Amino acid sequence: MEINKRTKDTITEILTEKIITGEIPGGYNLKQEELAKALGVSRIPIRETLMTLESLGLVYRKATRHFFTVDFSAEEIIRIFQVALNFELESIRNFNNEEHNEFEQLLAKVDKSYEIHIFLNSKIKNNYLKRMHMNLLYFIKTGCFECKNNKALFKNLRTLTDFDNFKKNYEAYYAELSKNLIRKRFEDA
Repeated sequence: MEINKRTKDTITEILTEKIITGEIPGGYNLKQEELAKALGVSRIPIRETLMTLESLGLVYRKATRHFFTVDFSAEEIIRIFQVALNFELESIRNFNNEEHNEFEQLLAKVDKSYEIHIFLNSKIKNNYLKRMHMNLLYFIKTGCFECKNNKALFKNLRTLTDFDNFKKNYEAYYAELSKNLIRKRFEDA
């Protein structure tokens, strides 16, 4: 029987967001049978999803073969966003002229800040680094969607002419993303 990748991918996205936002708390035992019943699918895509989440570092497996969610403290979330920030700033700093112009054009017209991060991921040439950034994107995406004032933050990111100023504004934007995720994870609980 072939697994419907869309089903597995959809389940992975759902559970990833719930783990990152704390809707599924850290240390929670993810039982395949319960998840399959709740989501209306067989255990096969659930098992595949749990293995994917394990490879992403969002769940861990005990010797009992049970999967448990990883817990993230506010400090760890801030560190994850700092890694993502530094990763992206280094990528932007190394843009060639064409990439620089393309990025500035995107900044000028972007409606959703998440598009910026997808663009940056598309410019990473090394597959290992691309995958590493993709894992960070799960946190970035959640922070972006929780961000109420993306447009206000993004008006300060329209040009790379003064990189130091851009960096300062990008750091403020990232601080807001991490605050939004922390607020969602700890204060909305």
